[in-house]
Amino acid sequence: MNYFIVTGASKGLGLELSKILSEADNKVFLISRNKNDEVEKLLDTDNVAHFSLNLDNLFEIENTIDEIFESIDFSNAKKIALINNAGMVEPIKPMDKVKDVEIIQNINVNLTAPLILASSFLRKTAAFEGDKRIITVSSGAGKSPIKGWGSYCVSKCGVDMMTRVIALEQGENGAKCLSFGPGIMDTAMQETIRSADENDFEDLEKFKEYKSEGKLLEPKVVAQVLYDLLYTESDFEQGGIVSVRDFIENS
Repeated sequence: MNYFIVTGASKGLGLELSKILSEADNKVFLISRNKNDEVEKLLDTDNVAHFSLNLDNLFEIENTIDEIFESIDFSNAKKIALINNAGMVEPIKPMDKVKDVEIIQNINVNLTAPLILASSFLRKTAAFEGDKRIITVSSGAGKSPIKGWGSYCVSKCGVDMMTRVIALEQGENGAKCLSFGPGIMDTAMQETIRSADENDFEDLEKFKEYKSEGKLLEPKVVAQVLYDLLYTESDFEQGGIVSVRDFIENS
């Protein structure tokens, strides 16, 4: 049996990945703030469970991980993986316009929560000798600054470094760790970006053109690449900072 924990599982990439994972001999634990019709459909099968959690509530994360691992049969487990997918781009505005609470929420969800989840996962799987992996969804914004995305850029830069540190600590025989850039996908996050105030986000028209010109990737296409990374050995670079384009262009 393979066990997968997916955050941000109610929409976009997280939902599409959860759909693929639920079709195989896996147990999938979905973490999201709310359930919707798509999640309810997945819950019709015995191998999917949902945990309601707002990742901004940092002190609730470890309790949720404890509850999830109570359902994992280590004696029957071949693979256990954590997919840190949940994220938020807001606030979209210059740093001199951002409110303190907006910065705190963004960093909580995008950076602090993945750190806590990864730390808890590593402790829970320390004695597990099977395949264990942490894949964290990152962004090109963690490598190149974008005006109006200060908190988002900082948080994604942070999870890339988290990946590198964990890989260094775990070595080649411990948990495999990867940071994955999903590209620009046709998701609710892109809708949020396109609805930004043009006075706060000078790249607004460029992101509108991505949509109008059909340049956005379909989440299910990206989810298939992410799924493959959960199983591959040869294409999994320990501590790697990779992009979906690395695999789509080479396929």
